[in-house]
Amino acid sequence: MIKNWKIVTGGIIILVGLLTYLLIRHHATMLTYVHTTELNGKILDRSLELGKHFLLANQKEDGSFNYEYDFVNDEYSTGDSQVRQAGALWGIVLVHQELPSEKSKLAIEKGIAFFESHSKEGKGGKYIAYTGELSGRTGTMSLAALSLIDFLRAEPSHPRKQHFDSLLNDYLTFLLSLTRIIHRPPILGLIMGC
Repeated sequence: MIKNWKIVTGGIIILVGLLTYLLIRHHATMLTYVHTTELNGKILDRSLELGKHFLLANQKEDGSFNYEYDFVNDEYSTGDSQVRQAGALWGIVLVHQELPSEKSKLAIEKGIAFFESHSKEGKGGKYIAYTGELSGRTGTMSLAALSLIDFLRAEPSHPRKQHFDSLLNDYLTFLLSLTRIIHRPPILGLIMGC
């Protein structure tokens, strides 16, 4: 009797799992179809506006961001990531390119100043040593550099262009100092036909 009960229960579990999989797959396919057919320039512009509004509303006084919100627990995440902070800055810069405003321009300047205040001299350039860190991260450096590049593209006649160019040059010089040139031994080049 017990063996039959286990077989029936196992069969029910497999059947429920299969039905759940098929329903989820069908639902996901339908959602993809519905959203794909409705996607247009108006929806994309609105999503940029909402993203810009979120980032502007969540920039802290020091220029950093509350970049992550836990909707399940209805609270801001307590952790902090320097790479995500730099990513939030680059995100607002990219939106500023499409939807420029004085408010986003000021927020970007504030964000750049935040990272600049954490910059230190090193290897001919500057690197960002984020709050409480002794060294920097290449992801943070790269995103900060991309933020400067794209901001200068959006604001080519910015009054502090020379300063931002200099800061960008310092960041890029440091990033380039981290690269290694690997030389192949001559015999390996001959063997490989190079």
